[in-house]
Amino acid sequence: DSSPELPLQASRPSVLVLPGGGLACLSAREGESVALAFAAKGFNAFVLHYSLNEYASWPFPLLDAMRAMQSIRSHAEEWHLDPDAIAACGFSAGGHVTASLGVYWNDPVLCAQAGVAPDEAKPNALILNYPVMSPMEQKDSGTLDRLRRGHEDDPGINEKLAVELHVGPHTPPAFIHHSYFDNGAPI
Repeated sequence: DSSPELPLQASRPSVLVLPGGGLACLSAREGESVALAFAAKGFNAFVLHYSLNEYASWPFPLLDAMRAMQSIRSHAEEWHLDPDAIAACGFSAGGHVTASLGVYWNDPVLCAQAGVAPDEAKPNALILNYPVMSPMEQKDSGTLDRLRRGHEDDPGINEKLAVELHVGPHTPPAFIHHSYFDNGAPI
């Protein structure tokens, strides 16, 4: 083969994609196809298969996302990515996990549970696609019900899951989009 070898870009931005599916499954159209679209634009892209169904109780999907961020960041040199340019992109239920990552990445208890340091778990940006957000507004949701499983006696669970109550200066920049007519995750 006489074709010249193209040099690898020293470091590229990355995105961790978290498909939706109500924490019962992972939507195929919100996973690999999204990652491939990002890859076509020059991103390193990863799809997270986070905890589902009986394993989706709070905070297990979030801990999966924290560990995924740590794994991506720890392989920065090997995978030719910029460790300071890693976004998390979530859809619907995956949007809740992504938003939770954005507000809880530096929580010492959750970091200890995930076995990561806060700076390893931090997303540099968030892309929230029609996310399931607030149990204060949406009381009956399969996603939120799965997150609440095992916490029936915890009067503070809804506050923990209400991501909007935990936004602060530590929260990375976020792009949020939604549809007024979305019945699955009300605007």
